[in-house]
Amino acid sequence: MSSNSFPNVYAHNLTSTEDLWNYVCGTEDLPEDVVLVPFCQFPYINDGWLTSGDGDAETFNDIKLNSCNVTFADAMGSAYSSKCILYGLLNLVFVIINCQYWYVIRARRLARKGKTMNLMEKLTMINLSVSFFHGLCCIDYNAYSGIYSYEVISVFKGYCAAAFILVAALLITSWVSIIDGGKSKKTPKWATNLTYFTAFYGVFSECVLGIIEIQMSEYKGGFDTDVNVFKNLSFALLCMIWAAVSIKYGWKISAQLKAGGGGAADKVIKRYLNAIQICMLLGLLYKFAFALLRFGKGYVYTFPPCGAQYFDIIGVLFLAIQTVISLVQNPNTAKAKKNQTKVGVSTVTSTQSSVD
Repeated sequence: MSSNSFPNVYAHNLTSTEDLWNYVCGTEDLPEDVVLVPFCQFPYINDGWLTSGDGDAETFNDIKLNSCNVTFADAMGSAYSSKCILYGLLNLVFVIINCQYWYVIRARRLARKGKTMNLMEKLTMINLSVSFFHGLCCIDYNAYSGIYSYEVISVFKGYCAAAFILVAALLITSWVSIIDGGKSKKTPKWATNLTYFTAFYGVFSECVLGIIEIQMSEYKGGFDTDVNVFKNLSFALLCMIWAAVSIKYGWKISAQLKAGGGGAADKVIKRYLNAIQICMLLGLLYKFAFALLRFGKGYVYTFPPCGAQYFDIIGVLFLAIQTVISLVQNPNTAKAKKNQTKVGVSTVTSTQSSVD
């Protein structure tokens, strides 16, 4: 028996290679008492998996029940490495874009003799850090090669998710400061505390709980669904809170800018508001959908591949959000001219320096 297998846990009626293939890849209905207990420790799979080349379960002679010397990546052949390269190249595009954005934004700040990073610069740096960690993921995107452990890849992807909501929080907080900060534009304490909590809980939820859910799983390559459901629903609640705040204050600042003639500043606010709503919607759909799918299941194990798998829902979601953020943060289109709007006795000022 291979050292990569679990001893004495394969007694669950899957006694033939055909039964194993049919259960994992769903080509036939099996009896209800058949429950998947992985024979091989993730990321290993039975020798001979997918070697028939057609992936249609026509032959199972190559699969060996008692041998686990092949990784998921090995079984997928060039398909897995092609997937990692594809997502890596797409992510590289955002690295280049954000480096260019940072260069332009920093040059403008220095030209105005600004000493500290402004909001746009901070957002660009966070987005660049997302591109960095997402790029690390692309070395072994699903941990199928064993280069990364399941925990490490979870932390990398968890950081990306936490960073995305922090980008939204920082931007929305700047709107709150303009509306409720008085003449000094000081950020209200509740907004500051909510931003700090978002930064802390985002990392705790996506990274720390991400490790805990894996460690609590009965088998390597799986995770505890109770922890996962809590993680997803609590993160979704945080998204909903910021979405509500963004709608309230986004509309308020947009209305004040319109009253003063609108122009470029109003268009910038609308662009950011739309981007936030799109990103929050994508996040909410993902978190709620998987919370419902995993509720009450106990644990979920990573099923072996049944063929080439180029689509990755998390990868596509990250790339979509990176696209939205990059489009709205383009410093060449975010040139809001100084626009002062009188509202009662107070004056709201939206300047180019507040964005770039």
